[in-house]
Amino acid sequence: YKRLVTGLIGIVFRKPIAVEGTSTTLEEQLANVDMGQTGLDSFAARWFEAAIDYSYAGVLIDYPDSSGIETRADEVNAGHRPYWVLYKGVDILDFEFNSFRQLSMVRLRQTVNERSPENEFESIQVDQVLVYDIQDRYVRFRVFRQDEEKSYQYGEDVLLPLDRIPFVMFKTCREYTDPPSMSDLAALNLKHYQLSADLDHSLHISHVPRQFIFGMMAEELGDIGSTSEAIVIPNPEARVEWSVPSIVAYEALQGRINAIQEQMSTLALASLVSQKNVGESAEAKRLDRSQGDSILGQMAIAFQSALNIALDIHASYLGESPPMATI
Repeated sequence: YKRLVTGLIGIVFRKPIAVEGTSTTLEEQLANVDMGQTGLDSFAARWFEAAIDYSYAGVLIDYPDSSGIETRADEVNAGHRPYWVLYKGVDILDFEFNSFRQLSMVRLRQTVNERSPENEFESIQVDQVLVYDIQDRYVRFRVFRQDEEKSYQYGEDVLLPLDRIPFVMFKTCREYTDPPSMSDLAALNLKHYQLSADLDHSLHISHVPRQFIFGMMAEELGDIGSTSEAIVIPNPEARVEWSVPSIVAYEALQGRINAIQEQMSTLALASLVSQKNVGESAEAKRLDRSQGDSILGQMAIAFQSALNIALDIHASYLGESPPMATI
């Protein structure tokens, strides 16, 4: 599973993302898009991978608290600028869209590290939920922090002068409620682990021949230190034999493992190219060879749209025209 997902990401991002229409300021910020020294290409690959794993993932284009800052010069001097935060599907608790398919509400789970009030050499993790929704012509931002009793307490409440929620969703499936696109492959991966473990356990038990003694009672043998010691059996009818299972006993299990590996390879190919239809026209074949005709190609097209929306939001913070990214 990991190798396939890594390979898919490598195909989509085999070339650097081309971004046109950027200013010097925006270009510098995209080279460190998350304020953690992560460039746009690396960040985009992480976003794409997170969406494959969970059906969807999102990016919050956040901005520091600018209370007390009045001019653009003050903002630059303070180092305030937009930055991107990736949220995996498991941390996107809820979301809603309006009739125009625009995001109207999203709840995000966040964990922050803070210094312990009791020990300056310790840090504590605090869970909180960020809520963005539309109120009149503003975006309302609220924070609910978890207390010691694991209850969420109402905290910060701010109206942001934004025309949209600065969060961009990207999904790799048809609907947000659909299972992850690689769920079938993940299930086969688990089955492969189970059968491999069964085979390893069987070999572990049976790789040493077992000794069978026929025609004797256990009491007649006395104490035997090990099977490598000589055994004297007074009963002339008794015999000793070694039993080793035939390799044929494992062939069915090994064959099943091989079949699962073949299924995983088939699913990997199916994610890259579409099935050919018998009797298709030359035009259909030409289109079939295009990247957009594959499942992966459709994901890449959808991701490019999501990436451009994120760039648009980032540029709007700076008062600049939106750039255009091409994968």
